Amino acid sequence: MNKLCPQEQCTGCFACKQICAKGSIHLTERKGFLYPEIDNSLCVDCGLCTKACPVLDPNQVDDENKENAVSYAIWNNNLNDRMNSSSGGVFSALADKIIEEEGIVYGAAWDDAMQLKHIGVYDRDNLESLRRSKYVQSNTDGVFKDTKHHLKEGRRVLFCGTPCQIAGLLSFLGNKDYPNLVTVGVVCHGVPSQMSFKKYIQEVEDECGAKIYDCNFRSKKRGWRTGLNLVMSAKTTDNKDLTIDKILSGNVYMNAFLKQYFLRESCYNCPFKGKNNGYFADIMLSDAWSLWSAIPWGEVDFGKGVSAVAVNTEKGNNLLDQCT
Repeated sequence: MNKLCPQEQCTGCFACKQICAKGSIHLTERKGFLYPEIDNSLCVDCGLCTKACPVLDPNQVDDENKENAVSYAIWNNNLNDRMNSSSGGVFSALADKIIEEEGIVYGAAWDDAMQLKHIGVYDRDNLESLRRSKYVQSNTDGVFKDTKHHLKEGRRVLFCGTPCQIAGLLSFLGNKDYPNLVTVGVVCHGVPSQMSFKKYIQEVEDECGAKIYDCNFRSKKRGWRTGLNLVMSAKTTDNKDLTIDKILSGNVYMNAFLKQYFLRESCYNCPFKGKNNGYFADIMLSDAWSLWSAIPWGEVDFGKGVSAVAVNTEKGNNLLDQCT
């Protein structure tokens, strides 16, 4: 019989569901998170779901990749892109290059119901929706199939996600090395559920009498170095724009997130942050917070955001070079 990984280990990448040709795997919500389940009446015991699971069938990364990894502190020279990003705007530069070559960029974006889902972007006008950190688990259902389709077409693809989502995609692809695929991972603190975030924004909406349609967890309104400033965009009942500004001390959701009160169960023992399994992505992105001790507070450019970039593969290095 086919098997799925235990609930406490399931990361929610949904590689198992997406690889099933018979539609025998559906998603069930438990404690706000989605988990796959097999409908045995439809299952034909092909075993693909087990093989596609990056937890049950992990792909160990060669030591050579880790030995050749290099790290940089970088910011984007395009000031608008940099200021509209959570850190230094490196993702925007990488994505721009892919789109310039008529490629496709996948990342997490809010839908009309403020649910976070992975989508594909084909042009620069829609790239804004993929920018900025979003501290909620993104739903990748269906996206791995689309990615594989475009890779087989020969189009260049950039896929951005958490380490477990990157691992899920590569496992879904059979760990085949597609030269036209570049993966960009984000250094991850863990993921809260969509349900937790939905309850939080409902409380904020009730409090201010408006409907939230966008959320920026890392606004630079007060500068990059001043902490996590949550800014939400909303519409009042009489269709007026409203900006809701929550600094960290007044933000219940972000404080609970940072204290790890409501992360997905697998996040507390993440298998993709280890020595071997944590190097799936060609490029890893985070904030270059460690520069704080070296750069004065008054340094203007630094205060606009700097990205820490770890390049793990030749493909990642080539794309970064093309952006400079």
